[in-house]
Amino acid sequence: MAQVRQRRGDREPSPAPAPAPAAPEPRRPAGDWLSRLPSSIVLVVLVVVLLAMAVYVWFKIGHPPPKLLVVSLGGLRHDYLSRLPAEQLPFFTQLVRYGAHAEWLNPTFPSDGVATRASLFTGVFPEKNGVFGPHVLDRELGELRLDGPAGHSAEDAAWWGGAVPFWNSAVRQWRRTAVAGLESACTPLDAFETTFCLPPFPAEKLADTLTEILDRLLQPENPYGIGIVHTDALRKAAEEHGPTSEALFDELRAIDRRLQQLDRQLTGRQARDSVNLVVVSDGGLTDTAQLQTVPVDELLPAEAAVTLAGDGGAVLGYMATEHAQQAARIAAEHPGVRAHLRGSLPARLRLAHPQREPDLLLVAEPGYYLENERPLAVQAAGGYDDTTGAAPDMRGVLLGRGPSFRAGATVQQANAVDVYPLLAALSHVIPEPHSGQLSNVDGLLDW
Repeated sequence: MAQVRQRRGDREPSPAPAPAPAAPEPRRPAGDWLSRLPSSIVLVVLVVVLLAMAVYVWFKIGHPPPKLLVVSLGGLRHDYLSRLPAEQLPFFTQLVRYGAHAEWLNPTFPSDGVATRASLFTGVFPEKNGVFGPHVLDRELGELRLDGPAGHSAEDAAWWGGAVPFWNSAVRQWRRTAVAGLESACTPLDAFETTFCLPPFPAEKLADTLTEILDRLLQPENPYGIGIVHTDALRKAAEEHGPTSEALFDELRAIDRRLQQLDRQLTGRQARDSVNLVVVSDGGLTDTAQLQTVPVDELLPAEAAVTLAGDGGAVLGYMATEHAQQAARIAAEHPGVRAHLRGSLPARLRLAHPQREPDLLLVAEPGYYLENERPLAVQAAGGYDDTTGAAPDMRGVLLGRGPSFRAGATVQQANAVDVYPLLAALSHVIPEPHSGQLSNVDGLLDW
């Protein structure tokens, strides 16, 4: 049979190529759940969020809490108010009798005032805020001093070691805040600046400063919600004349008179019952007259290159490990001194800050004075360890009065870090993470 040749155009068409397998649908990220929800649910969620924000803004702006005025008195020891007759301290007598108070306030160690103030207003211990006292060494930043040079003082944001003080949290939440007399309060933190700030002032300016802060709280237009005033007048009087001297009690009477004047202003402006007033102190001091001096230099190896900070009840030492170990052995033989090495400090002292924990911590027992930055020329000293109840002279006060306090209420004790959540609750400021316990002081509150 003859073969039939097909023309090219008459050939059977080649089969079409098989379609390529479909590419798998890209996997959505595990967190991309929102795009898979029906649009109606997404809309409901957004409406709820917006309503919550509206309620929050209304609560903050349209329904503000009572004004808060905090008076911080450096060196006001817990027993001072019972050492003078009631008629000599009429303001404090009325505040204790008809307000609310703790029988004492436990300070932060080292109990020299500076570390306790930092705990009062950050709610955390030195292990978190890095404020060990007026002088500390930061292993990254170098030496930091309360009144040090630019970049190494309390006027630098690094002073707070990453913690956020109460007034800064308030400003971040649109609360107009006035602060006077507190170190570092005038320093912007993360671009947030205290609404109004005054640096530390002399004792004779306390009445004028209280008036200025009160004016801002009560001004008719754009009033402030929070005012804080601090004075170190009592602490300075104790150091110069003694913690139970007549000169100190004269200063206490003068402070009482200035607070009476404040009270009259509140009454005259019909604000006495609408302002929450908190009086708090950063602890007390002890008499040095009978203390035995321990020169810190005698406890250190002669060849050691060291940085020392503090005196009185505690000294922080920064040095090579071998020198710290040698100093600890020397101190162990000396009466009245306890030595602790970095990494093994007692947990109750709360000093394990990653950059500022000392290589050597020297702690004086009651009855002894560690002589370092200042010779034993002061009449009163602080810094002692009261974490076990061995140094009651270091304890401070906490008193309150106003619409949020329960008249006549008392709690036995409060810790310095408990004041932070108390101030936050009184002013409706959302607190930063902190170590305080509001439950320790909520017995003072009426809500």
